[in-house]
Amino acid sequence: MNDFTDNDIIVEEALLLKIDLSDFDWTKARSAIDRMASRIVVALEGIGEFDGEDFGEGICTLYTYGPDAEQLLRAVHPLLEHFELAPRSLIVLRYGLPGSPERLVASGWK
Repeated sequence: MNDFTDNDIIVEEALLLKIDLSDFDWTKARSAIDRMASRIVVALEGIGEFDGEDFGEGICTLYTYGPDAEQLLRAVHPLLEHFELAPRSLIVLRYGLPGSPERLVASGWK
């Protein structure tokens, strides 16, 4: 667990799931993303939280936060096995606030 503090404020780590939606059917993509978001909420119960998604420039980013990015990855990664957009996805682990060190996790789980 990697808790960072700044003036007694706990800084959470992040797992960002970035999905390439370029040239993909919007209706199918939106439905798949909604299903994945619901699964993420359940998977993170007790260890983190799902904070929504952002759509822009052909990319959808799902935001999750918790005290340990690696723990978030262990919870979310198994969900990708049945996620139809997984081959178009990339996971970014961020170890603190925006601008903190990040690690990219390979895409293409199927």
